[in-house]
Amino acid sequence: VKVHRFVQQARSAAMAGSGGQILRGMTLLLFVELHVWLAAVSPVGASDSNATTTTATTTTSSAFLTSTMTTTIGGERCDGSTELSFYPQSIPAMSRSRITFPRGCEVISCCVNEVCDDHSKPFIEDGETVCYTPLLGNVELAEVSLYTPGMPSSIELRGAEDLEVESAYGNWWQSSGWVWSYSYEIWRWSRDPSTGRWAYDLTGKYRMCHYAWRASSPCCNLVGLSMDFQVLPLPVKWCSRDAWGCSDVGRPWEDNEVMKLLEDFQLRSLAVQCKSERVPNEEYFYPVPLLHQFSFDRLGYIRAWVNKDQENLRVAPAIRQIAEGYQCPSHLGLSPRPRQLWSLWSIDPSWTKVGVSSCLQKWAEWWRGLDGGVRCCYDDQGIYVQEWPSRVIFYNRKMSSWSWREEAEVEQTTCAWKPESEACQFYTSRRPPIPPTNNLYGTGSGWELPRPFGAGWGDPHCKSFDGLKFECNFRGEGVWAGCDLWRVHAIAERFGASNATIITKIAVRYGSETLVAKLNASVSMEVDNETGLAPTRYTLLLNGTEPIDDSDGGASGNYLTATGFANVLTIEDASGNVVKASFLKDLVVLQVAPRDGCFNKTFGLSGNNNGDSSDDLRVEGTGEVLPGNSSSAEIFEKFVRSQLITEEAASLFPAEDFVPVSSGDDAFTPIFADQLDVSSCPAACGGVPACCLDASQGGEELVEAFTVATKDIEETNHEAVGFFDNLRPAFDEAPGLFVYSGQDSQNIKLKFVATDVDGITTLSCDICPDVDTDYADAHNVTCDLSGLGTNSSVMAIKAKSLEYGSFSCFCEDSLGANSTSVTMVVEEDKTASAEAWEQDVVVRPVSSPRSVRSSTSRDPPSDTSHRRRTRPENSTTETMSTTMRRKASTSLAVLAAPTPSPFLWCYLLLSAVSFALAT
Repeated sequence: VKVHRFVQQARSAAMAGSGGQILRGMTLLLFVELHVWLAAVSPVGASDSNATTTTATTTTSSAFLTSTMTTTIGGERCDGSTELSFYPQSIPAMSRSRITFPRGCEVISCCVNEVCDDHSKPFIEDGETVCYTPLLGNVELAEVSLYTPGMPSSIELRGAEDLEVESAYGNWWQSSGWVWSYSYEIWRWSRDPSTGRWAYDLTGKYRMCHYAWRASSPCCNLVGLSMDFQVLPLPVKWCSRDAWGCSDVGRPWEDNEVMKLLEDFQLRSLAVQCKSERVPNEEYFYPVPLLHQFSFDRLGYIRAWVNKDQENLRVAPAIRQIAEGYQCPSHLGLSPRPRQLWSLWSIDPSWTKVGVSSCLQKWAEWWRGLDGGVRCCYDDQGIYVQEWPSRVIFYNRKMSSWSWREEAEVEQTTCAWKPESEACQFYTSRRPPIPPTNNLYGTGSGWELPRPFGAGWGDPHCKSFDGLKFECNFRGEGVWAGCDLWRVHAIAERFGASNATIITKIAVRYGSETLVAKLNASVSMEVDNETGLAPTRYTLLLNGTEPIDDSDGGASGNYLTATGFANVLTIEDASGNVVKASFLKDLVVLQVAPRDGCFNKTFGLSGNNNGDSSDDLRVEGTGEVLPGNSSSAEIFEKFVRSQLITEEAASLFPAEDFVPVSSGDDAFTPIFADQLDVSSCPAACGGVPACCLDASQGGEELVEAFTVATKDIEETNHEAVGFFDNLRPAFDEAPGLFVYSGQDSQNIKLKFVATDVDGITTLSCDICPDVDTDYADAHNVTCDLSGLGTNSSVMAIKAKSLEYGSFSCFCEDSLGANSTSVTMVVEEDKTASAEAWEQDVVVRPVSSPRSVRSSTSRDPPSDTSHRRRTRPENSTTETMSTTMRRKASTSLAVLAAPTPSPFLWCYLLLSAVSFALAT
């Protein structure tokens, strides 16, 4: 019986070590070989041809084999009467992966979940059967089967276990080298100077980029992928002679040969299939965003895609979770905006065509176990749009970048193509808009209040989490903030020949993962004529390696996720801590915000996050707390210096970036703002001492950076709520949507409940008689108000009819804080129903045309204060029961085995002795 290849690797590893390692390695090797050999020769169950063999599970940390391998080859047969063991037992999604069957049966086909791959026939190598899997996506577990040659039919040899499908890799990698490729459409960006909002135009031009390391001349072929991820090679190839290079894609959708091959092929997506000439049997696939450019049956495409999406067991729970806990604000004035809900930098041109003016978005926080996110879009009056492009966002973390790229491609191919089409209706049946709410932080909500950011800018000036501003113009590496597993460090270096220092590098650590971002001041600030953006002015290192799986200036790890646009980098971790870094011409503007769980637990230059600035200047190591009005010199000498990193071992940066802190006569001593004569300060500073300091040390360049930074910090903290701030009153009840059939003489009843611990002093709605007499008379509206002056006030509205559009209600507490609710009166509710998705009900598209938004919407008063499921429909139950049957049959066979023979007693004794020697 063949001893697995990992035994050979163990032997090699043992022989490569020291004397003690060799002894331990060979002893452990003897134990493993005895274990396998005696299991094979033991006559246990020999009288029963179907008896289950002994199973030995061995885990190895070899670089060549990282999965658990089950060894049960003693009684396995190639006639279909027994199941076959194989290794590895887990493979990455979206890769044709090699799996090996130690039994070594002669077979002609290898199939996974009834999908067979014919790109590489199974073969025998070192007595083992080797085959390559087809591409697998959107599936957790898969069944593996081999088929023997034979007439009239072959025999199915089933794998002994389910094959686990792990997350897709971000690149192709082997010890001999790697190949990585990505493609993108070139967008032409422009920025409105009055609003600061970005917009882009689609150019229809695409680029393909390759990256190779220790691999010669990587070539990538364009391929089509079916709904089952089967591969159709297409006659388009891109090759790169250099280790790194980009080239124009061209227009393959106008290639007659390509289009002919795709005529009878049900496309799911397009991809590039990349190989290395050095390792020709290895390959990887990368998504290509070209599908929406091709002419094909889009309705047939989306119908097939919807059917496959229904089989994805992750989708329904994700949509239900978002519909229940992350509903969209009913209007843009609903404040404070949740910290997870970001204003999008730009608006897609197809969105503006349907009346959308702005959008907010929450990304799927897969690191918190959330596969769902949400996009909330608003018209030019700031009222929620309850149809596309508002929608739930789905991100399957198993599929890595494939998931969000496919989601974007499907949306482009349907709704962005024709929003009024039936294809768009099918798409939104699976990615529906989320209901609006007037109570963002009510029971069951997952939204979190936005908290103040601490900040550092210029020659560094610091602002603590609790709002204390002071000079922290250090040189070297400083602890900017920390809490539990989260750390943020910053390096400040001299600005030219001046006595000023500026932040040039930041590092964020969460647990064992570290992301370093470094300013690259050598990069031009000039805007690229093709893209409308300045080049990326920073470089990233994720755990010491440059990340190559994100073409947008970001990176993604196990705990840290970075997104970049226009030289602004946002880094979030698995717990919800946020770091924002803006890379200006000469320096970095650093802003950080810890999660609520870090209340009264943070340390570093940003102080203690507890709403009390009086304890922010706590000297590390002594416990002394300096008063906030201490001189800049005293704050620097005692507090700032105590936060500096003096030993390389404590640094978060690579060794080559570490800046040792000088001491003694060589210690760096800055110039402080409170020691300056501000009479000669430039007018652009407005007499602000911190700006005057920057002007004295860096001239106009630092003054300009100071102005940009302070504006950015102000915008970031615009809606921030401190722990002890007076919160706005809340509408505990206020419908975001009201469905009205349009028939007269209906008995309409609406209820609005406003609450606040300081008491409600005002509650009114703009359709009530005391606000709009004409409207109330026309629709027989009556309003009954009760509870003013108490913590809960109620407005009960009755009406015979209502106009389509929206109306608002307004409430105010005794301290002057106020809130506004908006209720949309609609003919049909097009948003996701949490109850429907709870039952995994498929929401079928409606047949009515896209509605036209009413022009009678009323402006709200402005606030003035603060692989598919590859099994049958009952797959979950069937999968579990199948696994249980396998395990049960094995257990019963062992229990029913004859009395152990002397061979087995010998085996057990030798195993014990070998194990004792090994340990």
